[in-house]
Amino acid sequence: MCNVPKITVDVLLTGFPGSSNKMSLGISSVALARTTDHNILFDTAGFGSRGMLLHELETRNLVPGDVDMVLVSHLHFDHIANIDLFPHAQFVVSEEEWRYVHANYDLYVQMPLINTINLYRKRFLKPNEEVLPGLSSMSTPGHTPGGTTYIIENCVSAQGDCWGATAFAGDAIKNRTELRTGTVGMTYDKELSAQTIESVKKRCNTIIPGHDCVMKVVRDDAHESILPLKDNSFIVTFQPQLSANQGCQSISITLDS
Repeated sequence: MCNVPKITVDVLLTGFPGSSNKMSLGISSVALARTTDHNILFDTAGFGSRGMLLHELETRNLVPGDVDMVLVSHLHFDHIANIDLFPHAQFVVSEEEWRYVHANYDLYVQMPLINTINLYRKRFLKPNEEVLPGLSSMSTPGHTPGGTTYIIENCVSAQGDCWGATAFAGDAIKNRTELRTGTVGMTYDKELSAQTIESVKKRCNTIIPGHDCVMKVVRDDAHESILPLKDNSFIVTFQPQLSANQGCQSISITLDS
C-alpha cells in the first residue's frame, strides 16, 4: 500500500434507491477523484440532478471544463444523462458495455446519449484494466453485461478519512440491501450478480453504491457488517401554497441503517 498513490475521493451526489407509483426515481451517485494531474468524475447522474451536479462542482471551485476524465460504470440513462456538460473530458467505458448497447435493446439505454459520447474522446477498457496508477477497473457483470466497478486502491475521503481500497460500484451494487444480502433487483443473472458483489467485497473496505450512500465493510473472524457512513434521506419539498399529508411543506424519507 505504501507504494500505491493516495487518491482523494469526494462524493458529489449521494444516490437513493426506490421508485414511486409515478416513476423510477433513478437518483444515482456521482463521485469526484482528484489526483496530481486529473479531476475525474465517476458517472454523471440523471438529468434531474443536473443543476445539483454543477452546484457541487462550483462549491469545490471547479467548472465542467476542469473535469478531464469521466469513468462510466454502465450506460443506463440515470448514470450518463449529463455527459454533454463535459465535452472536453475523455469518457472511459468497458468494451463489453459499448458492444452490448449497440447490439441489444435495453429499455434504460437512450441512444441519443450514446451518440453524444461518440462525439467525444473515448477509451474502451478491457476487463480488469488499470486506468491510472492506483485506480483500476473491475468487470462486474449482472446488472448489465459490461458493468464496471472502479477500484481506488488507497483512497482518502475529502474530509481526510482513510477509506482504504474503495469501490465505485455503479449498479453492480445499487444499495445497502444488495451489498448485505447479495440479492439483487434488476439483473439479467441473479447468481452472477451475487458473485460480483462477493468479489467486490473481497477487494474493498469501502463501497460507493450506485443508489445509496458510502458503505463500510467491517469484518472479523465470524461476522461481516455493512455500515453506512452517513444517513441517507430523500426530501420532497413543495412550492409555497402547496402541501401534502395534512399540510406538510416537505416530506422526508430516511433509509433504515
